[in-house]
Amino acid sequence: MLFGSFEFIFGLLPALLAAYWLARNRLDNVRLAQWVVLAASLFFIAAGSVLDLALLLSSLAVNWLFLNALARFESSRRHLMLGLAVAANLSYIGAFKYGDLFVETVARTSGLALEPPGLPLPLAISFYTFQLIALLVDSARAGWPAPPARTMALFFSFFPHLLAGPLLWFQEVRGALETMRPLDARTAVPGLMMFSIGLFKKAVVADGLASLANAHFGRLEGGHAPSFIDAWGGTLAYTFQIYFDFSGYSDMAVGLALFFGVALPINFFSPYKALSIIDFWRRWHMTLSRFLREYLYFALGGNRRGQVRRWINLMLTMTIGGLWHGASWNFALWGAAHGTMLAANHAWRGTGLRLPRGLAWAATFTGVMLCWVLFRTQTTDAAIANFSGLVGLNGIALPPGYEAALAPLAGVVPGLRFAGDGLVRIQEMAFLAFCAAIAFAMPNSEQLVRGDRSRGPGTGALLRARMGPVVCGALGALGLMSIFHPVAFIYFRF
Repeated sequence: MLFGSFEFIFGLLPALLAAYWLARNRLDNVRLAQWVVLAASLFFIAAGSVLDLALLLSSLAVNWLFLNALARFESSRRHLMLGLAVAANLSYIGAFKYGDLFVETVARTSGLALEPPGLPLPLAISFYTFQLIALLVDSARAGWPAPPARTMALFFSFFPHLLAGPLLWFQEVRGALETMRPLDARTAVPGLMMFSIGLFKKAVVADGLASLANAHFGRLEGGHAPSFIDAWGGTLAYTFQIYFDFSGYSDMAVGLALFFGVALPINFFSPYKALSIIDFWRRWHMTLSRFLREYLYFALGGNRRGQVRRWINLMLTMTIGGLWHGASWNFALWGAAHGTMLAANHAWRGTGLRLPRGLAWAATFTGVMLCWVLFRTQTTDAAIANFSGLVGLNGIALPPGYEAALAPLAGVVPGLRFAGDGLVRIQEMAFLAFCAAIAFAMPNSEQLVRGDRSRGPGTGALLRARMGPVVCGALGALGLMSIFHPVAFIYFRF
């Protein structure tokens, strides 16, 4: 079930809010309210596949047993149990997510006739497995007792963040899940505003870019060599699509959680305004960045063993982070490219030199955009073809209909031609410019709605942005016009 679907917006969500209001506001029964949200979350998962629900519950049960075992062990003996628990989680995600890639790689390198197992990818396995590992590690370090089964099940199945994050830390939201504050305007209004912004980002902007991005990269996988304009248009389309798709989902997740008084962490903060690749990763998928830093980069040694080791650790962390996104070597290349840029960025900072703001922004955005080509393509040949188009090696094909006005350029610009089958026309260029204006110049949803999170969820910002509800209402209305043909989130099965 998708957040932007008719069934969710006009079916599950109103029914859940009504049941929650009855349990928490009218009956003042916290436990019943927890069961209401848990039941809705489990139904939300089962609506996609009963197998998804069975796999999630089995993973939760196994890890709850591990947490109970960790609580009984002395600190000196927890490391062995923790290692077994982490290995169990990695084997679980490895079998379902990377089994096919492993078998295909072995078959290709060895020449053996091996058939991939073809196991279905469970819903949200990447996200809840990382969260389980974080809870196991933190429990082993701090000696926490195992949480109550109901609280743990509610935490990991909580439907707002389940599909694509934000990644949560148990102790940060445990109190909110255990108290389940009553439904009131203080949280419901900013929650509705965040959801409306996210719905607009997803249903109007991201889905509006999907046809151009899918057509462009579909051509690439078919062996097409894109022209200069098509290569740039298709690459920018995906660059903005994945941003508005993923940040739109995060906004909707944050908004839905606020209905129940749960303040999810910020996951996006205008990442395309970043002035360095380090700054980008402090703004993009911020909870994943925190997980990789806390549980992988520091575990490898971080920056404690000299600059060279620091760069190696960055490369390893980002390469593994790339593979986390999916079973494709292009994901690994995407992660390695970001690791290389991060290492170069740290080295540049060590020189004490600084680029002008405009140049720093342009270099950062260009690097991120080029890396998205690796993220989106399935083969290195397709990525190379796109890079060739970006630098004009495949010629420059102008949109048809402007031959008379631009014909004099044909004798001046080498390789210039008009293409009747070009994907990027004037209307696509205008839409890309609209997307760029939002991403580069507009305040983000956090700045518009939530403001100072230290004052509690949903407070402060409404006083500074009185037009916020009006703007968000208009965006939500536009989003509702597009829900009858919902498109799955890009991260839906990551």
